[in-house]
Amino acid sequence: MRVVVAALELYLDPVPTQRVRNVWNALEAAGVPTLSDLTHGKHRPHISLTGAERLEAVATGRGPTMPGVCTRRCDP
Repeated sequence: MRVVVAALELYLDPVPTQRVRNVWNALEAAGVPTLSDLTHGKHRPHISLTGAERLEAVATGRGPTMPGVCTRRCDP
């Protein structure tokens, strides 16, 4: 079994975060399990871009970044 110990995630602003939590609560009320209270109950709505056994940061002079991942505005 492969274990993911590192991930690159995007967190939502407060309004979308609350909307996701509202959906979780509605699903839980209907008897559908969600991440709302799974295990420790501290899950935060997010978008996972990748997960891996290991991610390596690259120093660029403007802070650590991931190879091939734009951390600011990216032009195509």
